[in-house]
Amino acid sequence: MAFKFKKFELPDSGEFSDVDRKGMELLGKHINDQLEMLAEGIKSEEEIVESVKSSLGKLGVSAEKIEEIEKALKEQGSEIRRSMSGSAGKGRTIREQIKAFLSGDEAKRAFAEKRNTALELEIKEDATTITVAANTAAVAALNTEVDRTIHYAPSEDTRVVERLFKGATNSPNITWVDREPGNGAPAFIAEGALKPAMDWSYVPETSTAKKVAVSAKISYEMRDDFDYMQSEIDNMLRTSLVQERTKQLLTGDGTGVNLKGIFTAAATYATTALDGTVEMANKADAIRAAILQMRNLNFYPDVVMLNPSDRASIDLTKDSTGHYISDELFRLIRGVEIVESTYVKAGDFLVADTSKWNVRPYKGIRIEFGWVDDDFQKNLFTVICEERLHSYFASVDQGAFVKGTFATIIAALQKPAAEPSEKAA
Repeated sequence: MAFKFKKFELPDSGEFSDVDRKGMELLGKHINDQLEMLAEGIKSEEEIVESVKSSLGKLGVSAEKIEEIEKALKEQGSEIRRSMSGSAGKGRTIREQIKAFLSGDEAKRAFAEKRNTALELEIKEDATTITVAANTAAVAALNTEVDRTIHYAPSEDTRVVERLFKGATNSPNITWVDREPGNGAPAFIAEGALKPAMDWSYVPETSTAKKVAVSAKISYEMRDDFDYMQSEIDNMLRTSLVQERTKQLLTGDGTGVNLKGIFTAAATYATTALDGTVEMANKADAIRAAILQMRNLNFYPDVVMLNPSDRASIDLTKDSTGHYISDELFRLIRGVEIVESTYVKAGDFLVADTSKWNVRPYKGIRIEFGWVDDDFQKNLFTVICEERLHSYFASVDQGAFVKGTFATIIAALQKPAAEPSEKAA
């Protein structure tokens, strides 16, 4: 029930002229309305102070006196709240003081002579002194801005995964055919000679959509009491699901319900003509050798993935004089985007032609709500977030993805040290 002040009334006196009475009625009504709105919680103390100051200014009250009244009104705000809570006190309320002021001879003469006058408002003496120390929680609440952004730890980069998406599908199963080479090949021949024969085979392959899902149990109070919480819950579930999807698309083993990850399916660095020919081999050389292996198989790599620590190691590489040479090293692998990922084990890397890998959502991310067991009786509901998708590549494109370990490839590339006899020669 809202607290109400007794309505302000002018004394029944014949000493007021019609003009004086009209002015005092307007001022009294205005102050009464402002205090009512403060009591009802419609206006703040600051708002009513500004309103009353404006009215007093129009009546010709001096700026100095307005400042005194402003201070008193602010202090009286605390008294109003105590009155609303039923606490007793001695002395007159602000309304009673204003009524007495407007009924007094000084106010009558001031209105008649159109001059300034002042009203000193007294706060009840038995009121507890309000200090910051005694009201830390309240002061903090009144002087705190609510940041409606929910802050959370950063998540893994998804740039590589985004390159793998090749459009949605309406089928839980996708079938394609690989043409695998057999024997023979075309050749130039002499007139009348036997034409060379060749053969090949067709091998069907299939991808079955896999499901990734997550759920959370939420109370109705949690949702209703915070108007932004519903979107936060949805966003949290989506973000968590996308992160698990990203992890699986990179490192999933493809068994059971797991997706086939690009790292798992990638071929291991084998050998190139660079082996044993590079002096002072380094990590940039190792990446360049993996790119060469792919180019020898007619693939065009566009991404290299590595752990942030390995990227930092390349950045900090120096020559024998102590000068950084990372710019020169990165020129060796120009043409491919370097993507750091904590999903890549430190010391390993992957070079890929992402056009050859296919990620195709079957059922896009969807969020559903429902009751489980006795959720209804407990004012709870369950939120489910799920997605079904395909992740596959054709077997004939196996060479489009090459993984390796820096230490192993660097050792393979390193040119053997010259024998002492060779140095002498």
